[in-house]
Amino acid sequence: MLGISNWNPKFYTSFDNLASEQSANFQLVMGKPIVDSWVVWNLDVNRWLSDCPIILDFGNSHLELCAAGIEMYAVTWNKIDVSVPIDYRGISGRRIAAEWRINQHPLLKALTSARITSVEVLEYIYGGTILKDDINPANVGKDFGPYWYLGGLEFRLDNRGLLVTQNGCNTNEILNVSVSNHGCRKKRLV
Repeated sequence: MLGISNWNPKFYTSFDNLASEQSANFQLVMGKPIVDSWVVWNLDVNRWLSDCPIILDFGNSHLELCAAGIEMYAVTWNKIDVSVPIDYRGISGRRIAAEWRINQHPLLKALTSARITSVEVLEYIYGGTILKDDINPANVGKDFGPYWYLGGLEFRLDNRGLLVTQNGCNTNEILNVSVSNHGCRKKRLV
């Protein structure tokens, strides 16, 4: 996927399925420092490819995070080998020169050696009113949802604040401020 050899991510859409399958893995990195971070770098335009995974390296294991679509978030452990070249293709199918870069993203680089003290799952609410439906016009004006979907993770760090990795509508977003709005709720993972 995304030109990354042997990476077949598991995508999560809710807190419940992420918690049941991944809580134990996150528990293993509590109190451990972030040794390094990795992102995919677009060599053609010299910038971060934000639709590719973010990797947090804890020394003996690494966590791979990646947004997809609007409501899916991939969480894998130790699946990506950053020494293997990437065969990244853009939407048009054209090859884009890309490579893994260590400590390249400034927010991630600033958190090197920070220790994780807790992890919260960010869930966002989705719903609204159908404004247009050419296939079934009778749906116009009807409400859909609301439902909560998994949007990202918020890592609390020892004395360095926090790190948020979240879905930015099919791209990854990296923040160092807490997400707090009426359409977001947080659930403690570990």
